Amino acid sequence: MFLSDMGKLGCVVVSVGALVKVAMAEREVREKIEKAKVEAQQIIEKARSRANEILKEDNIERLKNELVEKYRREIEKEFSERKMLEDEELERLGLITDEELEDVAEILLEVILSE
Repeated sequence: MFLSDMGKLGCVVVSVGALVKVAMAEREVREKIEKAKVEAQQIIEKARSRANEILKEDNIERLKNELVEKYRREIEKEFSERKMLEDEELERLGLITDEELEDVAEILLEVILSE
């Protein structure tokens, strides 16, 4: 019986040893999983940060382009309005006859001579 008990005890010791090895392996796996989770979270955070930077850069570029286009349209509109005014003034100047210019010249001479 003594040998039989020793055999049982040996099985128990081997079983306990196997359980310890399994527990250690499980612990290593959990640690590796936790480490992988932390690394994955860091990668995700870096990716989000970079995506936000890209979006900011894109937004800044888009806003800059919108402002440039807005001011370009305003300048073109103002130029067009000035051009129309100049055209109207030139047209009016073209309608003035030589007789009217002579009358204006005479009036100016009278004013100058009366001083």
